[in-house]
Amino acid sequence: MTGRVLSDFVKDKIRSYKHTEQAKLKISLSNPRTKSVQITDLLTKETTVFPTMTLTAAHLNTATFTIGSYIKTQKAYRGRYIFTIVTQNA
Repeated sequence: MTGRVLSDFVKDKIRSYKHTEQAKLKISLSNPRTKSVQITDLLTKETTVFPTMTLTAAHLNTATFTIGSYIKTQKAYRGRYIFTIVTQNA
């Protein structure tokens, strides 16, 4: 495909392409570095598992870096949530 000349229409179409949220999740889950995170609510004793740290952070309206820091220290986030990495049995 080297030397192929694209029309302006095709160039614009390529530049404006946006992945859907489902496609982004699928791409993220295919990455071997992706870590699933389990949240344990200390008040209600409920546990929830999110497939990525990014989705965990979005759910709690915080940054991914914050989630990672609390996983390392094992302290309660906002005095309420404990985060743990869920191991994948392949």
